[in-house]
Amino acid sequence: MRGKQKKSRTWDTMNFLERGEYIRQAEECVRQYGNKELLLLFCLMQETGIRMGDILELRAEDVQGRELLVVERKFGGTDYYRNPDGSLPVISEATAELLIPGEDGKFFHHDKQYYVMVLRRAFPNKEFNFHYLRCHVLDMRRIQKKV
Repeated sequence: MRGKQKKSRTWDTMNFLERGEYIRQAEECVRQYGNKELLLLFCLMQETGIRMGDILELRAEDVQGRELLVVERKFGGTDYYRNPDGSLPVISEATAELLIPGEDGKFFHHDKQYYVMVLRRAFPNKEFNFHYLRCHVLDMRRIQKKV
């Protein structure tokens, strides 16, 4: 029985600046694609580093001005996402303008697979992964901490 061959990942071979450019290219494709929910998801993840599954649960009452009150659920947590300094994640004015909830108070009305599929259509590089946005935010925080 043959084992699966591991695909070479473009992300793993890039340096920090190349990763930033790669994300900018993906964002431009998402903007041009015109799906507002996908753009909002992309921007929220890019600005905050919050995991996709948690962002998809975001509701109108979780937004306090430009601060987000999002519970970090991956490891069964009940606490909100926090920046390294303890503050809540803050979004830009431009992203705040995209936050238009539906009648149910939700911003996102599809599951993860839907957004992955739409991203694949918007950004033709099949190796791009939403998790790269979180990785890049965490890398930026590590660099800022060192400075």
